[in-house]
Amino acid sequence: MVRTRSGVEVRTIQEPNDEEEIVIEDDDAGIEDEVDENATTGEETTDNLYNVILYYGGHFVHVPFQSYTSNVRKLYKRIDLEKLSIDDLKKLFSGPVGEYDSLYFRTPELKIYLLNAESKPIIIELGKECGNNIVLYVYHVIVPTDESDIEREYSDEDSESDRGFYPNSEESDEDFCYANPPPGYDKMKYVDEVFNMHTPAKDIKFKVGQIFGCKKDFKEAVRSSSMETGRPYQYAHDDLKRVQVVCAHGCPFKMWLGYDKDKDRWQIKSIINDHNCVWNHKNKLVTTKYLVEVFGDRIRKNPNWKLCDMQEEFKRVLKVDVCDAKCSRVRKAALSGVVEKMAEHYAKLRKFGGEILRSNRQNTVKISTTRLQEGDVSRFRRIYICYAALKKAWKDECRPVLGLDGCFLKTVTGGQLLSAVGRDGNNCIMPIAMAVVESENYDSWKWFLELLIADLDLEDGHRKTLISDQQKGLDKAIKELLPQVEHRFCTRHLGANLKGKYPSGAVTDAFWRASTATHPQAFKSAMKELASVSKGAFEKMNQLDPAVWSKAYFKTHSKTDSTENNISECFNSWILKARYMPLIDMLIEIHDMINKSA
Repeated sequence: MVRTRSGVEVRTIQEPNDEEEIVIEDDDAGIEDEVDENATTGEETTDNLYNVILYYGGHFVHVPFQSYTSNVRKLYKRIDLEKLSIDDLKKLFSGPVGEYDSLYFRTPELKIYLLNAESKPIIIELGKECGNNIVLYVYHVIVPTDESDIEREYSDEDSESDRGFYPNSEESDEDFCYANPPPGYDKMKYVDEVFNMHTPAKDIKFKVGQIFGCKKDFKEAVRSSSMETGRPYQYAHDDLKRVQVVCAHGCPFKMWLGYDKDKDRWQIKSIINDHNCVWNHKNKLVTTKYLVEVFGDRIRKNPNWKLCDMQEEFKRVLKVDVCDAKCSRVRKAALSGVVEKMAEHYAKLRKFGGEILRSNRQNTVKISTTRLQEGDVSRFRRIYICYAALKKAWKDECRPVLGLDGCFLKTVTGGQLLSAVGRDGNNCIMPIAMAVVESENYDSWKWFLELLIADLDLEDGHRKTLISDQQKGLDKAIKELLPQVEHRFCTRHLGANLKGKYPSGAVTDAFWRASTATHPQAFKSAMKELASVSKGAFEKMNQLDPAVWSKAYFKTHSKTDSTENNISECFNSWILKARYMPLIDMLIEIHDMINKSA
């Protein structure tokens, strides 16, 4: 068997048998009993005369491969194809063929065309490329006589060529066009059972006759089986009536699914259930859409999920490798439409605030909005919440200490949560107030402190203590609004910043001795030790007032000598899960957590 440049396969004459007839005739046109490797007659023709090889007595089949089922053919020499009409050609070829309707030809892309006035220039051009040699087919359609024939024979209604199956023309002859199924092709036992979509992936087994409610169910089963077994399945053909599944290049596995119009169902028609491929982690069936369906919610909750972590999770859960580009597309697709959903979500915020005030008029809820331009719809900017019970508890029962801190929200919209956390008589945390703002800066901290001062009656901060990190703008806002308050810096953050610049263990030890010193003389001794170890570290810490970071200079009215802002850090860690939720859901979750801990 050889393949011409026109994309057709020309077989040498085989020995006659009971099923085939080799027609050898001698007429004016001439008949040859062999065709050489270039599909020619052994002699050159003029530019306008063509040698035509006519196959007849069969029909096209498309499983297991696209082929013409008959080897019976006749060779016509020196045919003036350009001058003869289609009707003239039919009359010329009607001698051995008898009555028939149409002639067909195939292109190098394995596409089948009806020979008519419009397609005639195509076949002439192909003939010139092949040395003025042309192959035509008489198409006799075979229709099954009963349902049992569906598995044994394939009509044009039941199966169609998978025209995109072979991507190039360099395949070996053995991979092409069998008139009969290839050696080793055994029909599986026919079943008539409905596939259970709840079947675990490891137990999925495809069978001839298996029924699927829709094509989507079949594709889901193929994808699950592909990921579980590591078979790189892909769809060689997929249209409204049929689907063809193949495996890796060179793997003999083939599976055909067809649509049964009478019974409105999809059914597996045939399977070559042999594999010679190895496990492959690159799976084309794991599409961007599928990954969004599986991991979309997780990505929306954590839009900053790193691509490398995403790839590792995909491989752990799905047993597939996903490239960086596809991971980026998955994240982009998962986050698309979030803005519209968030707009609907934030539109309910005023109703949420109204419910808080309705439940207790002493609660405080403040919502700040902004507009990009005059006349634009207002947009959410900030919200502040302080519950009446927490206000009263802090005033009556807690130490006059507040920890101030901010933490990032883990949602698509971003933002930060500012909080004021108190310390009760047992040194346990008590959340007092919280606010969601666009970012940590002087303006947002000032807005938060103004509302907090009004709720807790802090006035100028006399005999009150605030503990915080060195947040942007917070120190300036405190000095303006609470000039008499005792303001302490968290020494854990101070020590971490100092260690980052001066990593010596001696510097760290001297710093902590100075921070925990209980009287001024001990503090001065520790600072001298720090100066002897690192002059730069000493100058950096000497720029700060000792009253903000050393116990030796703390005031006693707060009844606590804590040098760290652990109460705020504990609160931020406590609400970590809630910080991944949309705004209203987060506020409700924190409200419920506070109620349960009370």
